[in-house]
Amino acid sequence: MSKRSLLKLVGAIFLLAAMVIPMMVGCAAPEPAPAPAPAPAPAPAPAPAPAPEEPYSVENPFILKHNSHWVPGSSGEYWEPILFNEYIEYVTGGEVQVEMYPGGTLGSLKDNWDMLKTGTTDIAFIWTPLHIAELPLCTLFSVPGLASNQSVMNSVQVELYDKYPEFAAQYAPRKWLGNVSAMRADLHSVKEPILTLDDLKGKVLACTTESLAQVIRDLGGEGTVIVGADAYQAAQTGAVDGIACPWGYFDEWKMDEVTTYHTNVGLSPGLASWVANAETFSKLKPAHQAAIEKFKYEGIYNLIRSNIIQVNSCYERIPAENIFNFGEGDIKKIKEICKPMWDEWAEDMDAKGYPGRAILDDAIMYTDRYDHF
Repeated sequence: MSKRSLLKLVGAIFLLAAMVIPMMVGCAAPEPAPAPAPAPAPAPAPAPAPAPEEPYSVENPFILKHNSHWVPGSSGEYWEPILFNEYIEYVTGGEVQVEMYPGGTLGSLKDNWDMLKTGTTDIAFIWTPLHIAELPLCTLFSVPGLASNQSVMNSVQVELYDKYPEFAAQYAPRKWLGNVSAMRADLHSVKEPILTLDDLKGKVLACTTESLAQVIRDLGGEGTVIVGADAYQAAQTGAVDGIACPWGYFDEWKMDEVTTYHTNVGLSPGLASWVANAETFSKLKPAHQAAIEKFKYEGIYNLIRSNIIQVNSCYERIPAENIFNFGEGDIKKIKEICKPMWDEWAEDMDAKGYPGRAILDDAIMYTDRYDHF
C-alpha cells in the first residue's frame, strides 16, 4: 500500500471513531438517581390535657372517707372521729364532707397506716405506738416521766413538730395533719390502794403497752401486757392486782366495774396522729388545705377538753375517797428512775440518723417552760 493510501485509511478510522463513540456513550444506561432522603417521622400528637377536677361546692361537696376503729356510741367516738370530722366540715364551709366508716369497717386501727397510703381511706387516726418502726421519733412521747400531764405534752409536741421537720417527714408519702398526746397511764387496783412506790412492789398489773409494762417493772411492780376485755376479765378474776391505763381507756372498757382504788401517777403515754392520703388531700382547694392544716394548733385543745369530759365521767362513778395522787417525793423518784430511758432514746435516735439529743434537750426545755408558765 502506498503511503498516500495508508494515510487515507488512518483518517477514515479516526473519523469512524469520532462518530461511534459518542453514539455508544449516548446509548449507555444512565446512572441511577440518588435515593431520596427519608422523610422525618411525624411528631407524636400531644397528650390531651387531663380533665380538670370537677369543682366542688356545698351542693356538690368533696367527700373524704374516714375509717374509724371506734364503735358508734362509744365514749371515744366523739374525741377521735367526730370532732375531727366536724372541724374539717366547719373550716371548709361544708364544701368538704366526711363519710364515716365506723367500727373498723374498712380495716383495723393498725391497718389505717397502709390504707392511708393506698387510698382505701382518705383520713384516719394513727396510734403511733403501733408503728414504732415507721415512726421512731414518736416514741419520745411514750418515754415515762418526761411531762407531768397531757396538756403539757400536747404543747411540747406542737413545738417539736414545728421545729423539726423530721417528725412530719416520717409519715411520707402520707400527709400528717396533727397530733394529740394521749392521757397518762394511772394505776387502778382491785383490793389494795397503791399509795407509794413501795406499795407498787410485787403488784401484778395489766398494762396497755409493752413500754408501760417495762416502766411498771422498773418501778418495782410486775407489768404484763393484757388489754381490753382480757384486762377486764383478769381484774375480775383476780389474775392481776390491778390495771395500768389512761382514764379514757378506763372509761371505754368500764374498768370501774372491776377495780376499786385509783392512783394518779401519769406514766408512759403515747401519741395519736391524724393523717390523710396525700394525693386526695392535694385535690382540695388550697384555702381548704391551709384551713385543715391549722387543726394541729386549734384542734388539740378541743380534744383535751373532750378527754376531761371522759375523766369527769369516771370520777362521778367513783367514791372520792378512793382516788389518790402520788406524793411529790415519789414523783421525783419516778423521774430519776426513768431518766436513763430518756438518754437511751436520744442515743437510739442519733444512731438512726436523727438529731435525737437535740430533740430530747428541747423536749426537756419546753416541758419545763410549759410546766411553770
